Amino acid sequence: MPGHEAALYRRGKYWLGWDRKKDGSLRSPYLAIFWYEPDARRVRSRSTGSAEEDEAVLALDRLYLADADEAPAFCQACGQPIAQAEAYLLADAIGDYRLEHGDALRSADSIEARLNHVIDFLEAEEARGGDGRFGIATTCAAACTKVFVTAFRAWSRQQPVTWRNKDGEITVSRARSPATTEESIIQLIAALNHAVNADPPRSDKRPTYRPIPRKQVSRPRRTRIDVATIARMVKYAAEPKKQRESLHSFLVASLCTIARPDAVVDQRLFELLANDAVVRGTPAAGSRPVRTSRRRRQRCRASTRPLRPPRPARPAACVARVSGVPAGRCAGRLAEALPHRRIQGRA
Repeated sequence: MPGHEAALYRRGKYWLGWDRKKDGSLRSPYLAIFWYEPDARRVRSRSTGSAEEDEAVLALDRLYLADADEAPAFCQACGQPIAQAEAYLLADAIGDYRLEHGDALRSADSIEARLNHVIDFLEAEEARGGDGRFGIATTCAAACTKVFVTAFRAWSRQQPVTWRNKDGEITVSRARSPATTEESIIQLIAALNHAVNADPPRSDKRPTYRPIPRKQVSRPRRTRIDVATIARMVKYAAEPKKQRESLHSFLVASLCTIARPDAVVDQRLFELLANDAVVRGTPAAGSRPVRTSRRRRQRCRASTRPLRPPRPARPAACVARVSGVPAGRCAGRLAEALPHRRIQGRA
């Protein structure tokens, strides 16, 4: 159309591009979203507020998902949206899942990495040309089959896990464990189910496969850190004027909760354990005490009941669970490493 460039990205009735005047100059320094409105019989536009194409694409996707009239397919008889897995691309399902749900979670970074691994598989299959069974045009219907997940597992097994520096150079590489592959499959299943549960639904098929249980793909633990090593680690992190407060808080949180590292570094838990209030058994100043009710139904009513302070943490008992050494011996060794702390030996 006059005054509008070719679409940089298109989805449904919306397309992305630069809005230019008749003389070729830009009307706005930002990319714009265009769509044709039949009632007004004209093209309408909306600024994305960004000149970066990636950010503008996300803005268009959000507008598309917020439009209830837009769907992968419509019934020719009644005009109602029809959920068709054959017409909904897997790449779109992954992007929509992240926009509507995944990016709002605390584990957004992990979700992004796991789903990017699936996108890498689609791109690798696309690069194979005629030899590849899948690609960017793979639909949700194909992704819900066992054939897809079998091919993905076989490809993922050969892909190493890499870490890059600021320049994009690979600095560390290791073999990918089966558990890491299954984490991507778990996230893929969540994205496919999200498409079915959307309002209106965008897909009518759910995955026919399940992830392999973690116990079957996780490597058995070979070594355990003894109490003496734990004491040296805590003592090293507690040295004054060494700027190791973050490390010390991480170790205390790990010992007191026996949680996974990604759960330990959760911001709210990290701030709660940043000071020594939890170790001493008193709530931190200005923090919300944690209820320790046995029933989850009672936790839902916590807002209408007076809150109780948390139970004192038992570092010695936590160390005993990790090392297998009796809690009494753990308390003595921790007391030697941390003479200024009050160590409780009983759980």
